[in-house]
Amino acid sequence: MQHEHQFIECGDQMTCMRDTLRFEAPLGLLGWVTERLVLKRYMQAFLESRNRKLKDMLEQ
Repeated sequence: MQHEHQFIECGDQMTCMRDTLRFEAPLGLLGWVTERLVLKRYMQAFLESRNRKLKDMLEQ
């Protein structure tokens, strides 16, 4: 698994963050199917939730 953060200036006094996660499930074909059906949506929702909380915290 690889997890990266990129911080980019997006305008006056504003910074945007790009959160990139690369992962590959083990177990060959079974892992590939699980990754497509479950893991991708779960990880996207997890990162979006975490990023919203981080944004709220930093804006207070």
